[in-house]
Amino acid sequence: MDSSVPTPPPNISLELDSVFVGGRPEPCGCSNNPPEDSDAWSSQFQKDPDDKWTGTCLPVWSVANAAATMSKNIESEVFAMARWPDPVLRRPTSKVKQFDQILVLVARQVERTAHHEKAVGLAAQQCGIDASLVVVPSSKQVLVNPRIVARSPEMEMRIWTKHCLVLPPTITATMLRDESIVVEYETLEVSTQLLRAKSELARCLQHEMDHDRGILILDHLPLESGETIHQSSIEYLI
Repeated sequence: MDSSVPTPPPNISLELDSVFVGGRPEPCGCSNNPPEDSDAWSSQFQKDPDDKWTGTCLPVWSVANAAATMSKNIESEVFAMARWPDPVLRRPTSKVKQFDQILVLVARQVERTAHHEKAVGLAAQQCGIDASLVVVPSSKQVLVNPRIVARSPEMEMRIWTKHCLVLPPTITATMLRDESIVVEYETLEVSTQLLRAKSELARCLQHEMDHDRGILILDHLPLESGETIHQSSIEYLI
């Protein structure tokens, strides 16, 4: 990690974020379709004994298919997490149109996954679930179909140095984020709400909504930074 701190432009406050956002996945074999046996699917995720970064290739799940993988003991379950360069991390999610108990079950498991990974926020997309859904454990919020409808002035943007658990820990990105945003979203009870967020919560939501659209912090890096990403140290299981 580069320990140097960039100089903030005029009228922009500097604040560093060293929190890993997202979740730590387990490596797995690649499958384009969910296996019929959900237990067999779960058993694919085994820790690399050498702790070497290993990319995943998760299946893309509908909300219903994701719910079907959950056992009866759902209170102790978490979803597997994707690891870059898993293609699922580049896949924008679909808008949630069906609000039912199945969506609630999946959302609660995404929350448990975030708690398990000590994540500040988590998008369902990071678990391979094709649903526009973001959770923020600290505030116990579930945002369905979140969209930014207002932003603070550009000159109030803040600088953050960020990591992400779906990326190798050596990768960081320094970027500008809006100091405050207004997010419109649906609740699990199909009520449209507005959330006014600033500082850390605004940063967290912008990060997770990037995931929701298939955007990674890599996309905020200058091209020359690509030289610091050592492809040779990454095994991508295909």
